Amino acid sequence: MEMNVLVIDDAQINLTLLCRLLEKVDECHSTSFLVPQDALTWCRENRPDLVIVDYMMPGMDGVEFIFDFRAIDGCHDIPILMITANDEVSLRVSGKPAALYPGSVGVGTISSMFNTMEIGHGWDGRKTIT
Repeated sequence: MEMNVLVIDDAQINLTLLCRLLEKVDECHSTSFLVPQDALTWCRENRPDLVIVDYMMPGMDGVEFIFDFRAIDGCHDIPILMITANDEVSLRVSGKPAALYPGSVGVGTISSMFNTMEIGHGWDGRKTIT
């Protein structure tokens, strides 16, 4: 069964990198958008298995996207991973993303995702990207 991952980021380089990483996962397909509102329009007709969304985007940030995404019928329990280059600890420890829908599944954040050490080695210590 193929997993469909929705990726939203206002930086094309980040979208390209994330989608290339997802290509390396067996049976994983990614759909990407630079504009969060376009992703929401797509979600009204499609259901991803996982959402990866940037926090800092112009017009609509990741938290606003999550709020609107969760309001779409059938999207209340889809796991979401919010990424950010924002180094403010207050965002990550505030629980703000998870507080959007108490009891919802899989709302989390990752910062400094593109650290060389992190993308150079997998979580199990094996080299994943050359």
